[in-house]
Amino acid sequence: MTLGAFADGEYTPRMLVESWTGTMCQYCTPVIKVLTEGDAVARKEPRVILIETHHGGAMEYDARSNEMDNCFGRYYKATGTPSVYFDREKTKFNASNLSKEVLLSSIKNKADVAIAIKTSFSEDRKSINVDAVVGSKKSFKGKIIAALVEDGLYLYHVELGMIEWYHTMRDYRPSFEGGDAVSIEPKSLTKAQFNIPLGLAKAEQSRIVVFVTNEAGTVENIQEVVAGNSIGY
Repeated sequence: MTLGAFADGEYTPRMLVESWTGTMCQYCTPVIKVLTEGDAVARKEPRVILIETHHGGAMEYDARSNEMDNCFGRYYKATGTPSVYFDREKTKFNASNLSKEVLLSSIKNKADVAIAIKTSFSEDRKSINVDAVVGSKKSFKGKIIAALVEDGLYLYHVELGMIEWYHTMRDYRPSFEGGDAVSIEPKSLTKAQFNIPLGLAKAEQSRIVVFVTNEAGTVENIQEVVAGNSIGY
């Protein structure tokens, strides 16, 4: 991706939705339906990018995923499921009011940051190499965070039965909150590289999500790509 392509184009605003749900949580049913079931928003609307963390229950997490699950709870001070947050705003969204219309109306009207992603599998296909390139129309201190999510996980839900858990969180890198902030400037591309072990995730069911947070910790913009592929801004 060239600097000219970043500088000259209009950036598509997208929204990060982080959802904390559970297989034995009957109160999670409406959230799961709106976000992931059938033709739900996160499956059909590319401007809504979901990272769904499953707390407890039948979810099979490795040590790293469990650590990120705990980080979610600490970061948001979440006290139970369901818990839904938009763009890293720490105010918990009232899950009972969640709807397609609410989700779409919550997406920012414009974006000053754009993200391109290139990914490749390691030779043994046990990890994913991620190259992220960030372009910006403003100056700020920000963090670039990558997440590994997996589709195609089928688990029994107490009310919905056997369902696919969509965009299930497997990992955040370098950490849930990101590493040191870096200067992101106009007319300059900011790059970040990550190597993300697949752990229990299946390579063919995995996707990479990359987002940029600002000084306040909220998301400037977000992008995703099928693992092993690349995508422009």
